[in-house]
Amino acid sequence: MLRLESIRLKKFSKDGSENPPFMMRQTDYLEKRDGEWKVLHEHTSAAQDWDGKIDE
Repeated sequence: MLRLESIRLKKFSKDGSENPPFMMRQTDYLEKRDGEWKVLHEHTSAAQDWDGKIDE
């Protein structure tokens, strides 16, 4: 089994207005079956402790 964790910056707008990006955490679990990796589970959640600044 393989576990992947990632941080993603997303932009979301219902009305087309420009909004700042927000950070999402994603965890994926994969398993190799018959020689191919299959996704068993995906979980995404909003990071609540992020200050909205992007380090450059």
